[in-house]
Amino acid sequence: MSKIAVSKDSQPYNILRLSIIDSTNVFAKTRFEELRDRTIIVADNQTAGKGRVGRSWLSRDGNLFMTLVLKPNTHFSRESGHSCLTHYIGVCLCLLLERMGLKPGLKWPNDIQVEKKKIAGILAESIPLSKRTMGIILGIGVNLNLLDSDLESIDQPAISLTQLLPPAKRPSRDIFMKELLDIFFERYDLFLKKGFPVIAETYNSFLLYRDCPIRLETEQYTLHGTVRGVNANGALLLVNEENKLIEYFAGDIWPDTSAPN
Repeated sequence: MSKIAVSKDSQPYNILRLSIIDSTNVFAKTRFEELRDRTIIVADNQTAGKGRVGRSWLSRDGNLFMTLVLKPNTHFSRESGHSCLTHYIGVCLCLLLERMGLKPGLKWPNDIQVEKKKIAGILAESIPLSKRTMGIILGIGVNLNLLDSDLESIDQPAISLTQLLPPAKRPSRDIFMKELLDIFFERYDLFLKKGFPVIAETYNSFLLYRDCPIRLETEQYTLHGTVRGVNANGALLLVNEENKLIEYFAGDIWPDTSAPN
């Protein structure tokens, strides 16, 4: 690790800037106790960035690799927003991309796509604090500046702002980060207290594959069904092959290419 700088901005958060690191999430986890609440860790380069279920994340200079260290005083409960912060920042990312004239969508639970290709991913981990309080490490990776050759090396369809916007309309990493954090912290406290219902309507408006046949993959099994939406707790509502409406809180969804047209 080299070249650490802490911003002195007036925003309700502190930015810790790193030139190169293995992973901003790993950095946050190993130093969680000493880092202040609302510390934002951002790196110019990552050598071992990770996505969900152990996938690697391509980390090139000019893209956004950021982790939020959150230590809310709000008590954790079934109604609070702690367990749905990935949903919340996913909505924030979609709102920001929409402001840029793009048409983003959310692939449940927390992948952001444009033109059916992944542009951003989110990885969160909870850390118990004192009784009834919980800390969260919230990692975000956004493809701002990837070449076509970079995208071809990724194990799923992906895209970046390089392919979507002309040079004059592409924000720098720091501008994109600031606008995203401004959106995030605008309703962060309210979301922690009230939970997913604060964003339920907006989340569902961005939800991809609604009323479409999908394949749901979990660590234990794979099943097929049709997406009906997301409930008030952020769970996926799926009509399964027995025509039963079931809630799922974890897994990955993909278009079901085996389903009849």
